[in-house]
Amino acid sequence: MRADFTRVLAVVVLTLTTVSPAFAHHFFPRASDVPIPLTGTVQKFLMQNPHSMLFLDVKDATGKVSTIQIQLGSVQGLVSRGWEKTTVKAGDVITVQAIRGSGKENLYAAQNITLPGGRVIFGGSHVGDKATS
Repeated sequence: MRADFTRVLAVVVLTLTTVSPAFAHHFFPRASDVPIPLTGTVQKFLMQNPHSMLFLDVKDATGKVSTIQIQLGSVQGLVSRGWEKTTVKAGDVITVQAIRGSGKENLYAAQNITLPGGRVIFGGSHVGDKATS
């Protein structure tokens, strides 16, 4: 009887440790799958896990400035694509091809980013599986 309980407990623990990482990556709720070009001035760039974040000041047609929060990939995902903490800096003017999130105004997920010198770099976000080159 005790051996049966130990086996069941071992199976439960093994199952939980194997399955739980699959739930760690969450879905990005999209308002649309159509990327929107956002050109603006970098306010802040945070290279962090689970998602790096970029804060971009963007002017609308009336000239009003809004801060857009753009989700990027993980630190490892960005570094593997050539990113460094200094890839974008406060004051840089960049263009981001981004997917608009649903449920939270001014939240986007990056696909491609055009840097000040014209270099295009992948944003590392999980919406990037539909990224354009």
